[in-house]
Amino acid sequence: MTDSAAYVSLAEAKRRDHAADRLKRGLDIINPTTWEGQPIPERRWIVPGLIPCGSVTLLTGDGGTGKSLLALQLMTACGLGQPFLGIEVEPIRTLGIYCEDERDELQRRLVPILAHYDSTFADLDALELVSRVAGGDNSLMTFEQPGKPGEVTPLHAEIMNRAINTGARLLVLDSLHDLFPGNENIRQHARQFIGSLREIALEIDGAVLVLGHPSAAGLASGSGTAGSTGWNNSVRARAYLTRPEPEDGEAVDRDARTLDLPKSNYGPAGGQIRLRYRDGVFIRDEAGGGFVDHLAKGNQESADDAVFLHCLDVLTAQNRNVSHSTNAKNYAPKEMVGMKEAGKIGRRRLESAMKRLFSAGEILANLPVGSRANRHQQFGIQRAPKSPQGGA
Repeated sequence: MTDSAAYVSLAEAKRRDHAADRLKRGLDIINPTTWEGQPIPERRWIVPGLIPCGSVTLLTGDGGTGKSLLALQLMTACGLGQPFLGIEVEPIRTLGIYCEDERDELQRRLVPILAHYDSTFADLDALELVSRVAGGDNSLMTFEQPGKPGEVTPLHAEIMNRAINTGARLLVLDSLHDLFPGNENIRQHARQFIGSLREIALEIDGAVLVLGHPSAAGLASGSGTAGSTGWNNSVRARAYLTRPEPEDGEAVDRDARTLDLPKSNYGPAGGQIRLRYRDGVFIRDEAGGGFVDHLAKGNQESADDAVFLHCLDVLTAQNRNVSHSTNAKNYAPKEMVGMKEAGKIGRRRLESAMKRLFSAGEILANLPVGSRANRHQQFGIQRAPKSPQGGA
C-alpha cells in the first residue's frame, strides 16, 4: 500500500467510524431545558473577531496584493504567540500548504517577518510549511461524475492527517484555484469543497484559512467574491485584501492596503482594517485602526482568558500546582509569566484573566491537583469540572 493510499484509508476509516456512531446514536436531539443553569460556551477564535474555530475562512484578493504574505505573517504570529495586526492571538501550532511559492521564496519572506517579531528561525518550531509548486496535481477533491458528490483525494487525507498528528490548529491553504478542480460557478461543488475543509477544521479543533482570487464579477463589484454564491454562503467568515483607490488628485499609494471584512457570522462584519506594507511585512496603519481597536477591546479579554487556561493546562500536565493567593510562592500569574504559552502577556493581564475566569466559574481554587514525593496531597487551581449534559 502506498503512503497516499494509507492516508486515504485512515481518513475513510475515520469517516466510517463517525457515520457508524451517528447511526448508532440516531438523531442528536437537543432539549434546551437541559441548558438551564449551565454556563454558556464562549465563542472560540484563532484570531478574535476574524477567524473562528471550527470553520473555514476565505481570504480573497487580486494577484500581487499580498495574500500569501499576510497569511504567512498570521501563521508566524500564531506560532510565536505574538499579536497579529494588533490583535492578541493564542499561541498554537500551524500548517501551511503553499502551491505558488517555492521553498526559497518562503524562506525569504520569513526573514522580515521574524525581524518584525524580534525572533529567529529557531523560534518557529510551532510552524510547518509545505511547498507544492512542484508537487504535481494539488486537487483536494474530484468531481468526475455530474450530479454525484465529489470525493476527497489522497492529498486531502494526507494534509488532514498531518495537521491532526502534529497538533496544528490553523491550516492555511494557498490557493483555491490550485486546490479546487471543480467548477467554481456550480454551487454544489463549492459547498462540498468547503464542507470537506470544515471537516478538517473540526478534526483539528481549529480553523482552515483558504486563499483565493476574486472572480471578474467580484473584482468589478468590489465585493471580492469568487464564483458562485456557494463560496460566500458556505464559509463562516470572509476577508478581502485590496489596494485602496486614491482620492481625487492624490497619487497612488503602492504600499497601502485595506482588509475588508464583508462577512463574519460570529463577529462584527462590514469593518475595515487599513494596512501598510513596510520592510517586508504588513503593519496596521495607525491612521485607520479603529476597527482593530474595536476588535481588540471586545476580544482581548477572551484571548487573555484562553491563554491563561492554556498555561494552566500545561502546568497541570506537568503536575505543577499553582495558587490564586498573591502571597503564595506558586502564585499562578507569576508562574505563567515567561512561559512560552503565555507569549508576551504580562502579569497584570493574567491576573485580570484569572479573576474573570473565577467569576465565570471556569476555574476553581483549592482542588486536588496531585501529590508531592512525600504523598501529601497538593491543592491548587483547576478547570471547573464539566457538568454532564442531559438529553431527551
